Amino acid sequence: MPKISVIMPVYNVENYLAQCLQSVVDQTLKDIEIILVDDGSTDSSLDICKQYAQKDNRIKIIEQQNQGAGAARNKGLEIATGEYLSILDSDDYFEADMLEKLYNKATVNKLDIVICRCQSIDTLTGETKPMLWSIKQNRLPDKSIFNYKDMPDYILGFCVGWSWDKLFKREFVQKNNLKFQNLRSTNDMLFVFLSLVLADKISVINDVLITHRYNRPNQLSETREKDPFCFITAVYALKKELEKLNLYNKVEKSFLNWCIQFCDWQVSTLSKPTQKRILAKLKQELFKDLKVYDKQKDYFYEQQAFDRLIYPQKHFYKNILQQIFSLKNYENHKVLTVLGVKIKLRRKINA
Repeated sequence: MPKISVIMPVYNVENYLAQCLQSVVDQTLKDIEIILVDDGSTDSSLDICKQYAQKDNRIKIIEQQNQGAGAARNKGLEIATGEYLSILDSDDYFEADMLEKLYNKATVNKLDIVICRCQSIDTLTGETKPMLWSIKQNRLPDKSIFNYKDMPDYILGFCVGWSWDKLFKREFVQKNNLKFQNLRSTNDMLFVFLSLVLADKISVINDVLITHRYNRPNQLSETREKDPFCFITAVYALKKELEKLNLYNKVEKSFLNWCIQFCDWQVSTLSKPTQKRILAKLKQELFKDLKVYDKQKDYFYEQQAFDRLIYPQKHFYKNILQQIFSLKNYENHKVLTVLGVKIKLRRKINA
């Protein structure tokens, strides 16, 4: 049994795949299997996979017709034999000791899940920057190993619902029959958030071990306009599964707060016409079904996000008003905005 099964869905990433694969085969932890699931690529991605497989017998290639990243990940789960599972994206790249550090942390503490920190790289500019928000330190409990009982109001809000910065114990995944949804986008959220609520032992490693690529042409997250309601389907699915497990009431506050922030981000990244359609569906269906309107505003951690979704017109006029007239205080000066014109006012310094 290998220590880790690395599962990677591959789809039309010829410009980035070699860098990604090289960062995996060069891992300091050598006892791994690498499962590449080609999801019907139409570029040279499959050829690149085969070139690497010829040089490294740890690589297994599965070919399938295009079914989506969720289906590709599930196919990898079916054949994985490792003690732990690393479910990576094929356009990112990883520090050489990523798997070794995660595995050591997991095995020493007998963890179900261990999470690392990450940074991003802008594909267009090459600029890298830390993703400090991927793990919210202020929402973690005051203990190194935890589960949802230690933080029921934050278990779905202390990290992001993607799989690639996490290592999962395979026995734990199999026991709970965790699967990825077959959606165009947001297909990993159900798997990740259910695992966080079900896990007995979770921990975080503070090292930055992954570089996540964004602003990539044709990136899955950049094509959500084609099926913008995917995330709503995922939200409903998570609630349904939590209810079946009699866990929803125990994590409801975390769920609703995460939902508001998640919906706000989804809306903000879509075009104006699509935003209107999404907001209508959220207000008329999802928020009613989730009983969001039964909660007081101070129930939500991000009240500005709440306002943007629940009172979009009020937020719109507030922004217009701020553009017409506002006064902001800084350490050594003030900035007065009148009809869009900014006037810098120096503070009077007492002798």
